[in-house]
Order: sequence, then C-alpha cells, then structure tokens
Amino acid sequence: MPAVKVGDININYEIRGRGEPLLLIMGYGCSSDHWLDFPDRLAKEYQVITFDNRGTGSTDKPDIPYTAQMMAADTAGLLDALGIKQANIFGVSQGGMIAQEFAVTYPEKLINLILGSTWCGLSAGIPSSAEFMAFIMDPARATMIPEAKAKSIYPGCGQRISLRKIRLQPGAI
Repeated sequence: MPAVKVGDININYEIRGRGEPLLLIMGYGCSSDHWLDFPDRLAKEYQVITFDNRGTGSTDKPDIPYTAQMMAADTAGLLDALGIKQANIFGVSQGGMIAQEFAVTYPEKLINLILGSTWCGLSAGIPSSAEFMAFIMDPARATMIPEAKAKSIYPGCGQRISLRKIRLQPGAI
C-alpha cells in the first residue's frame, strides 16, 4: 500500500477501479484488510479508496487520544492529498461515526453519505449489552486474521451477496 503524509501522520491507502470516487472508512481497531473482497467488487463501478485509519494497520499510531473529529480531518486530508475534490463516503461501525463527522464538517467534499452498522454517539445511542462488549473487546480477537474476525461476528460473511446501486437525492442528508 502506498502512504501519504496527512497532517501529523502517514496514512496508508489503496485505490482501485475507475468512476466516481467512493471512500470506505472501516470501524474500530480494524485495518482496511477487513473489507475483504468488498472493495474489489465495488471497483467494477467506482474508484474505490480504502485506507488504514490512524492507529490501525500500517498507518501511523501516535500515542495520543483519538477523536472522531481528528479522524474526519484525516479523511478530508487524505482526499486532498489524493487530489479528490468530492467523494461518496461509506463508513461502517466507528467508520460510520467518522463519516458522520466528515459530512457535518466537510459537506463540500461529500457526494453521498452511506452508513452501515453505526450510531450517532453516546448521548443519542442505545448502548450495547455487556455480553456483546465483552465479546468484541476480547483480546483473543486481536490475533485473529481479518476473515476469521469478520466471520466470528457475522457467520454469513463471505457468502455471495447482491449489491444494489443506491443513489441519494441531492440534499437528502
């Protein structure tokens, strides 16, 4: 993966496909490897940009607290460094929280916002059960390869699924 300097960190990223830009933001503690074959499938219709968030994968891991605002700024900086003026943004889990912050802070850079398995924050969200949090935070999961980790959460992961192209109307967000 190539890397580019964005603010105080080097961000590793990958671009595949051609078409309208679609940037994928992965969730908590997961590198872009956790997308498995999803980016390749999307690259049939889009220019897909994947990257490792700060603190994950091969991107720098500064020893400071991270915020959604900081990570949204990283995302905007990555687009700037790549010369991409606007993109569709798809965030999953914590990546969805980063994507929401990106949409509010950088609306001029956003074509469409796509959110998956995410929430809007503690004050407006429904907390996860203690059992689920213990499962997700289990240190043994950190040593699992991405495919095994994904299948431990979503047993059907890896099965063939149908992708539908969904377009939001301008001003829908």
